Amino acid sequence: MLLLMPTLDLTPFGFTPTESLVYAALLRIGPSTGYGVARSTRLARANAYGALEGLVTRGAATRPPGRPARYRPTDPQALLAHLATLQGEALDRLSRAFRDMAVAGGSGDPVTREVAGARATANLVMQLVARAERTVEGVLAAELWRPTLPAWRRAAERARIALRVAGDLPADPPAWLTSTGTEVSPALVVDDAHLIVTSGAGESLKALWTSHPLLVGLARRLALAAIVVLGACRAAPIRGDERFPAGTGLRAQHRIVLDTRIRLIDSGPPGATPVLFIHGLGASMYAWRHTLPPVLAAGYRVIAFDNRGFGFTEDTSSAGYDNAAYVRLAVALLDSLGVSSAVVVGHSMGGAIAAELALEHPERVRGLVLMNAAGASVRFPFLLRAARWPFMGALVTAFRGRAPTARVLRSTYADPDKVTERDIDQYYAPVPQRQFGRALRGVLREFRFDTLIGRLRVKTLEPPTLILWGAEDRWIPLREGGRIAAALPRAVFVVVPGAGHAVAEEAPDAVNRLLLDFLNEGVSRIPENVAWSTPSWRCSRSSNNPSIPPIPPGSAS
Repeated sequence: MLLLMPTLDLTPFGFTPTESLVYAALLRIGPSTGYGVARSTRLARANAYGALEGLVTRGAATRPPGRPARYRPTDPQALLAHLATLQGEALDRLSRAFRDMAVAGGSGDPVTREVAGARATANLVMQLVARAERTVEGVLAAELWRPTLPAWRRAAERARIALRVAGDLPADPPAWLTSTGTEVSPALVVDDAHLIVTSGAGESLKALWTSHPLLVGLARRLALAAIVVLGACRAAPIRGDERFPAGTGLRAQHRIVLDTRIRLIDSGPPGATPVLFIHGLGASMYAWRHTLPPVLAAGYRVIAFDNRGFGFTEDTSSAGYDNAAYVRLAVALLDSLGVSSAVVVGHSMGGAIAAELALEHPERVRGLVLMNAAGASVRFPFLLRAARWPFMGALVTAFRGRAPTARVLRSTYADPDKVTERDIDQYYAPVPQRQFGRALRGVLREFRFDTLIGRLRVKTLEPPTLILWGAEDRWIPLREGGRIAAALPRAVFVVVPGAGHAVAEEAPDAVNRLLLDFLNEGVSRIPENVAWSTPSWRCSRSSNNPSIPPIPPGSAS
């Protein structure tokens, strides 16, 4: 006898192939007798009745009283919930058995797993939440609420739940469910032992589950605190009319470059030598607040801009956040301003961009100034290191309050007390924007902060270069600056005592004097009151180029 192939498979849940076939037939033809099912499936009548009774026993069908017996299929969603409950109970028993084994002396290493797809993600959440015994805390993606509802009801019977939905609340929510903004990364901590982080939506939904104590602890310390900060009381940034360069005499403007609406300052006398300033990671034009006025006053044209994704440059492009993308943007900005060549000044990440610009387009760079530049290695603060871990970027960068901004900013100074409330306000102003979090994650994922040294081994950096380094830099130690200087044939390396990573902000007088000396007189002399003279690489000049000529302010582009 020819049997029809089943259209669904219930065998992973303890059903037989014949029961799968009969359940599919009931869904197709509706309530029916055993005879009707046998005809529909071409099964022997005894086999059809046996499968129907098996479905009734396992909760997949019902048989109301009366003659002849008619069988009704259980609603598929109800069946899914029933199977999930059964699986949850089985997993509970297994979990208790594993826990008993651990108490007796056996234990396993922390585990981290990834799953992809909406159904797989929902199943993962259901399995862990349904087995919760003490606490479930965190944020759930709104689309996961209904598919995982049976697990939440079960967990609520024995565990304390503090849950927010990232989006709109469902109808008739339980008392322990509230709503938060969609920018909060969905993350759940179960029993202080399991972390589930989800990202994406629809069929692109994916999740990471880990039992690693470090990641679970990070989630509790940062992400769950961020629920409060982002959902309730994130500090308001300063008003638009208070943003730098307000009150300085400089004027901000906007220009569309490579699908990016760049916010910039462009000021100086006609025909003056252009000096392009490129800020570092997470900063803005404000980083150059002490540098632009004296350079402008010396007769140069100053160009500073908020780089893609940071400050108040609007990032609508899909160009990415790698080194080459930022170099292309800088070159395109120069083109749009009619600048054929410029002195390029870069700090930190901006220093890496400036050096790459000089390597790839030496004709566009007449002089180069690198201030505590990335290129060898970077010691990121813990928050930024954690943001580079897989799946953790969205979780960590969601925690973008004023206090974390202040903490990171102070870490760039040798003397954190020099950071003012105004500095924190200006740095924090763009941080709440969604594009800032997206750019920060993108840069930490794509930008290479450690490749400049390798590039300099195979390609010569031609423009004359001044390297300035804050002696107390905790982000990029002094020795890394020495490595960069040693790889450059036309460079002078000057160390600024008492300054940290943000050397131009913490020691503006010393930095401005050195910068103007470089622009006006070349680098044939090193001011002993600023530079360190020992060891030799701390204050060095290439023996091949004992004097690098000046770049006068009247040298037009």
